[in-house]
Amino acid sequence: MTTLTTERLVLRGWRDDDLDVLAAINADPEVMRYIADGSVRDRRQSAEGLRRMTATWAEHGFGLFAVEVRATGTLVGWAGLSVPDFLPQVLPAVEIGWRLDRAVWGQGYATEAARAALRFGFVDRGLDRIISIRHLDNERSARVMAKLGLTHAFDTTMPGVAQPVAVHEITRDRFADLTGIAHARTADLTGIAHARTADLTGIAHARTADLTGIAHARTADQHDTHDRAVDRHDA
Repeated sequence: MTTLTTERLVLRGWRDDDLDVLAAINADPEVMRYIADGSVRDRRQSAEGLRRMTATWAEHGFGLFAVEVRATGTLVGWAGLSVPDFLPQVLPAVEIGWRLDRAVWGQGYATEAARAALRFGFVDRGLDRIISIRHLDNERSARVMAKLGLTHAFDTTMPGVAQPVAVHEITRDRFADLTGIAHARTADLTGIAHARTADLTGIAHARTADLTGIAHARTADQHDTHDRAVDRHDA
């Protein structure tokens, strides 16, 4: 799977030895407070979640990244893209989400990691629209969504657990307007094509000029040799 690098983070694929950290995060009641019915996960459930996250990449070509702090190599949680099948009314859709160790909350890591994942979704995977879903009372996630440029779409209730949730969304065009990244990618590709054409055209012109110059030079040399011969004869 793809690896993304930001100023402070590395978003990478999952490893078996990530389970200890993932299980600890999922066992924190404060982290899980607004997830589904608010229940914590045991180690077996976390292991199953890790398996599903890995399988999602193979199935969809996108998924949730393990998030590491670059300076220390410490795994602090996850961020990335998934299919929100827990809320059928929004399907088909792709969701941006994150879950980080409470020890690193307040440092802007969620926004930084999610922004990189959004870019991956829009630029590398060509998605047109990405949503995000939060518990209606989760103001911390609401602030992250606002920083990312997502706007509130509607409120609804999650089936099965009867939890009130808010659905937010962002389109590729809006993301491009906010960051310039998608437009820059198009410009880069266009520029490369133009540069390539210019290079080839320039080479062709240069080659023609070289050959023409050689021909002119050779003709000039012949004329000069003839003129010198005439001069000697006249002398």
